[in-house]
Amino acid sequence: MFFLRRVAAFVYLVLFLALSFSPLFLFLDELTSPLIPYIAEHLEVSFRVDVLLYCACALEFALVLFCLRIPLWIRVVVRVFMLVDLVLVHFYCFYVRGMNLPLCGSLFCVLSGVLLDALLFVEMRFRMRRLFYDHMLPLVSRSACDAMLFCKGYEFPADTRVRGTVLSLRIENTASGAAAFDCATLLLALRTYFLLLKQAVTDCGGMLSFFDGNHAEFLFGVPLEDGEHAFHAVQAALSVLECQSELNKKLILAHNFEFKTSIGIHSGDFDFGDCGGLYRAMGVTRELAVRLEESNDVYKTNVLISEKTWNEVDFGSHNGEFVVRRLDRVRVSGFDAPVQLYNLVGTELGAGELLKKALSNFETALSLYLKRDFENAERLFLYANELVPDEASLIYAGRCVKYAKNGVDDGWQGIFTLSL
Repeated sequence: MFFLRRVAAFVYLVLFLALSFSPLFLFLDELTSPLIPYIAEHLEVSFRVDVLLYCACALEFALVLFCLRIPLWIRVVVRVFMLVDLVLVHFYCFYVRGMNLPLCGSLFCVLSGVLLDALLFVEMRFRMRRLFYDHMLPLVSRSACDAMLFCKGYEFPADTRVRGTVLSLRIENTASGAAAFDCATLLLALRTYFLLLKQAVTDCGGMLSFFDGNHAEFLFGVPLEDGEHAFHAVQAALSVLECQSELNKKLILAHNFEFKTSIGIHSGDFDFGDCGGLYRAMGVTRELAVRLEESNDVYKTNVLISEKTWNEVDFGSHNGEFVVRRLDRVRVSGFDAPVQLYNLVGTELGAGELLKKALSNFETALSLYLKRDFENAERLFLYANELVPDEASLIYAGRCVKYAKNGVDDGWQGIFTLSL
């Protein structure tokens, strides 16, 4: 195809220059008119020149319509040559032949060339915009694409260090889904669920960074700067849980199966760049988000966020908007300082009185647990579980029984070591 375009461009240039070189044609006309009496008798010179100019424009339009892309430099050469050629034609006809050449053909050539260039420019812009949307729409929302495309002075933050939030997500029970129904149905359910959760996250301002079947990562704060990237990440996590709940209602009725999703969220600085067509986050921020997502298996929770993310979310106008539950300070391999975990429960408006009472008892029990009052802590953990059944409360109650029986070291500070 590239070779054909080169050949077409060469043929176009040669034919256009040959047809447009009207002074040479007029000179040859003087030599050939006596030999071809019919042409000299019936066709005026001005008419013959106009015909040639019309043919040149028609050739150019035909080549473009047949998608033979003419390089820009050739079009510029032709435009300049046309202007010089028209001046020479009119000068030759008026001063040498003593005739006034009509301007119809000349004006048509100039205006048609300008119009054609304008159409090609519009087509190029449209093509570039379509390619941009084809590349970015699977990763971000349409509103983010529009903002990147039409924001004056915007530069894509590729291969740079940015501040944002990483949301790591994993669909846990795909193996049990393979046993519940056939492979084609499982793939259809996974595809449906992934499209739903991707739409939910990107609508909150997230960007798809990675997906491998049951694990996905989303970035907030890129490619567009977002001063509330942590808030939008937490908002996206709740939207994912809502999509999961709606889809699970249909799957339980049809196949007696439901998806379970684990989410980890952490905010901080990370390196952002192109990695094989996807824009990935690299660094400790991304690694800790993945570890938080994996920690959901320990506490039997759905969403875990770091203290750094929670401090950015529960601040300013969004203070008190979300309900969380404080869990352990954990020591993760590869990280020196312990990380305080928070379990995202929901929104303040969506939390009922019974849930708030259970969370209050859980918080009191955790404080007693950290003070080594394991007997009273166990009682409150069990009471919180009676109010709202929750596996995390039972896990802490089991620890209290173990520590009350075996005791703890003198240097025990309630820091839990995760072996992931």
